[in-house]
Amino acid sequence: MNQPLNADPVEGSRDVIDRELRRQEHEQNRIDHLPGVEVSGQPQGGAVDRAAREDRIRTRAHELWEKNGRPERKEREFWFQAEREINAAEEG
Repeated sequence: MNQPLNADPVEGSRDVIDRELRRQEHEQNRIDHLPGVEVSGQPQGGAVDRAAREDRIRTRAHELWEKNGRPERKEREFWFQAEREINAAEEG
């Protein structure tokens, strides 16, 4: 999908980060929930903690991306860097 030339690059990059979050959440939900057990649309158990953690990662990834001049096609790099930083902070 082509974006118009005047599209805000922040939004495009935010879309990539959000898409990665949705993919990770989908993968985690497959692990968290038992087959055949229906749950409400509300976060279950550790999902609340994961959502807050992912929000911190998203915010930090965005900060890193902006700090580095908003480069194109580097969203995953900043996502993984932010994830490493958050993991290190949570471990000690």
